[in-house]
Amino acid sequence: MSRAEIQSFEPAVSSQPAPTTETPQPEKASKNPAGKVGMFVLLVFATSLAWHVASDLIAPGSSSGAVAASTTQMAARVPGQVSEIFVADNQRVKLGDRLFALDPASFDLAVRQAELALEQAILAADASTVNLTGAEAQVEQALANLEHNRTTMERTSALFERGLLPRTQLDAAELQLTSAQSSLEAARAALSAARLQSGAGEHSTPQVEAARVQLEQALLNREFATVTAPADGVITNLQMAVGQFVNAGSPALTFIESDQRWIVVDLRENR
Repeated sequence: MSRAEIQSFEPAVSSQPAPTTETPQPEKASKNPAGKVGMFVLLVFATSLAWHVASDLIAPGSSSGAVAASTTQMAARVPGQVSEIFVADNQRVKLGDRLFALDPASFDLAVRQAELALEQAILAADASTVNLTGAEAQVEQALANLEHNRTTMERTSALFERGLLPRTQLDAAELQLTSAQSSLEAARAALSAARLQSGAGEHSTPQVEAARVQLEQALLNREFATVTAPADGVITNLQMAVGQFVNAGSPALTFIESDQRWIVVDLRENR
């Protein structure tokens, strides 16, 4: 077979370019959601910080605080032996409630003694009134005696000048007149003393007034023997027992007033 024939059997090659197969490229990854979350968290944090700063400036707060109240150390105004206790620890009381009482026997006795002293002072004042009346009568008698002796002196002097009486009678008349004047002065002094003792009015002598003051003090001490609550509150720190002797002013319990309460808060400086 000839060369030309061999070549004729070669397959014909097309002149068109061969089709190419393209490899598909992956699409770009979608946007990462972590950025949005981070932005949201950052926004929330900034908002919270701004709210905290603003609220701290306008209405500051604190984590430490306490409720305080007015407390009073209750004590008796007079000394004595405790006879009754009407309250217990942590008990609520009202204004005027009895807390404790002292033995009233000694206070009753003091009141009785003061009453007797007042009665004696009034009797003495009555006696002074009688003495005043007697002193006034003595003054009147001394005045009458002085007038009589003055008249006698004038008559004796006239008779002596006429030569009808001796010198001795004139001297005796002068002596009696001088004595009458001294008696009047003494009576007036006694009257002034009686007036001072009797006072300005009925039963108003210094002794009577002093006895009345003592009686008022005795009555007041007997009232002080019972200690009452000064306001509404709570009893605490009770430190007494029946039969115990307490001195005036010695604290016996602590009284916490209910109406006087306030809150104590430790605030930090924010400016």
